[in-house]
Amino acid sequence: MSITPQNILIIHFGQVGDVILSLPALQAIKDEFAHSKITIACGKTSKTVVEMSGLADEIIAVDRYAIRDGNRLWALREIYRIIRRVRRGGFDLAIDIHSLYETNILGFLSGAKSRLYANRGNRSLDFLSNFKPKPVVQNRSIHKTEDYLSILGPLRIEAASRIPRIIPDPEDVNSVLGIFESDGLAGKRLIGMNPGAGNPSRKWKLENFARVAESLSADEDIRVLVFLGPEERQMERDTARLFPAGTVVYKGFDLKKLAAACTHLELFLSNDTGPIHLAAAVGAPTLLLAGYGGHFRYLPVGPNAKTVGNVALEDLGVEEVLEAVNEVLHT
Repeated sequence: MSITPQNILIIHFGQVGDVILSLPALQAIKDEFAHSKITIACGKTSKTVVEMSGLADEIIAVDRYAIRDGNRLWALREIYRIIRRVRRGGFDLAIDIHSLYETNILGFLSGAKSRLYANRGNRSLDFLSNFKPKPVVQNRSIHKTEDYLSILGPLRIEAASRIPRIIPDPEDVNSVLGIFESDGLAGKRLIGMNPGAGNPSRKWKLENFARVAESLSADEDIRVLVFLGPEERQMERDTARLFPAGTVVYKGFDLKKLAAACTHLELFLSNDTGPIHLAAAVGAPTLLLAGYGGHFRYLPVGPNAKTVGNVALEDLGVEEVLEAVNEVLHT
């Protein structure tokens, strides 16, 4: 099916990590239709990632959780507002790269003449897509980045990078550098740690992170930085209690500042959660703590992305992690 769209709507309401892994596919669309206007509809928490990617001419940010959990009357008004906005967009191509029931319907209601959806079996309404041939059913045996790219098969997009790329704003990079310098970190080898995770099953014990920090801090040239997001407020007291003196804890960094901070790190050690995908996308050396190696489909992608753990996460030992950390630091 050959088309020359002028106004493209891309829908992706996945989490931060999902959106980052889709960046090669979004870049491929941008490259293929260089003269088209691209609007990306995404979740509120992922908006910053889309902004930093530079791949959208316009962004429609939707707070899906507020719609799901909030006041019903407000939610209905918000849904109506979103539908009106996409209807007024004048889109001639809608690509639902994540494909949920509600997002498939949104693509249909956009009025776009051409609609290309991911086929997730019983999790999507593939009959609302009208491309021929339609994408094959989602292949769960390939990495998610490849999976997203495979959706574009009907557009005959073939050559594309497989590496998600995010370039932080130079002003943010300099701003964070100033923060680090004011905290006495100039000239130090900086190791970032992200001990939080949205899913408790993906959390390595905070005590284990602290023991790794204790070992690393024996080197006077190394300083450990702990990054805590809004969801990790309950960890602040235990972090202060468990980690060695000299550890610097940053609680207020948004995704833009975190991306900028990662450009100054020699290593970002993290549980399986969005920030490690962000760190990998800016090119920072990353080490993912993953029980049984993590689900390979969602591993971070980058030239310096590594993983440690082929056991249950609770059985992943401090010494094994330290060995992997030192391997990265001395490579």
